[in-house]
Amino acid sequence: MKINTKTLSLAIADACRLAPRFANEDGELIFNDLRRLFPALTEDQADLITTRVCINAKAGSKAIGWDAFASDLLKEMSPSLDNLFGDVAGALDKLTIIK
Repeated sequence: MKINTKTLSLAIADACRLAPRFANEDGELIFNDLRRLFPALTEDQADLITTRVCINAKAGSKAIGWDAFASDLLKEMSPSLDNLFGDVAGALDKLTIIK
């Protein structure tokens, strides 16, 4: 099953929201939350998102800002966005990260 862009952007936003709190000890909670809230995500997709947000949350001064991080991950996971929107602005407008 192919996941739609809106669902993918919401999953990334959710993981970014949880990562600062849970990345150090409970990354599995992020993975489980993604699988529960976004059943269209495959295990591989949920694992990729979880791994990346945990790495960024633990990166200290080398961390990428969450907005830029989410944008980059969304572009990486949705190479067909360019065909759907002409650019990723349409999808990223829907991406809100709660800080």
